[in-house]
Amino acid sequence: KTLLLELDAALSEEALFWKQKARCSWLMDGNRSTRSFQSWVKHRASENWTAEMDISGVVGKDSYEIMEFCANRFQSFYEDATVVPTLHSGWLDGLGVLESEKSFISFP
Repeated sequence: KTLLLELDAALSEEALFWKQKARCSWLMDGNRSTRSFQSWVKHRASENWTAEMDISGVVGKDSYEIMEFCANRFQSFYEDATVVPTLHSGWLDGLGVLESEKSFISFP
């Protein structure tokens, strides 16, 4: 009996995974992953794929080239020493931060 409960829990987890992956509401609770549902997930993934990108005025179509450009671009944001994040005192208002907790956060 416990084995059946574990199997049911695993199947429910799988159904939830595919539901979240597809971000759609048509999979009703209790349904299991079907071939059509999984093809819907693959279709959404193919629509979200970046096939080409303008890299410094040149259209890049190579996936490695696009990945390298994006990685270097975002890495440069973190390497720039002139950017110093600041926390302004008004940002904590309305977040439910206690006064005693605010003392642990440093302000500029």
